[in-house]
Amino acid sequence: MKEIIIVGHGAFPVGLKNAAEMILGERDDLHCQGMTEDMGGHGFIEAISKLLDTIKGDEVIVFADVLGGSPLNNTVTCLHERGLLEKSLIFTGANLPSLVSAISNVEDCTLTELKEQILAEQETFFSLIEL
Repeated sequence: MKEIIIVGHGAFPVGLKNAAEMILGERDDLHCQGMTEDMGGHGFIEAISKLLDTIKGDEVIVFADVLGGSPLNNTVTCLHERGLLEKSLIFTGANLPSLVSAISNVEDCTLTELKEQILAEQETFFSLIEL
């Protein structure tokens, strides 16, 4: 079973999760954890550790807002400590189309297939509107 976790700064993860569930409905395998100003790095580590302790899956897909950001770095450390990093797929630059695609295909694809699909779809999801 695969679990999807959205991490990032502030309310971004909650907003992205809510938007995805508006489209696809509530999911037991979709989780989020934001790093708020008042919690700092240690508070985030405690929160993401508690979240990881509750997941049931043996594979994890992480969507993070920023490459190199504290939420992602701390999540990777916590995944490693639990022996889950080798069974994880991690995307940065999290966005709604990629998350919806992952959720829609999580049960039918391996992590490798899911990675290839989402990376290929990025070209069609991103568009520039020039005025």
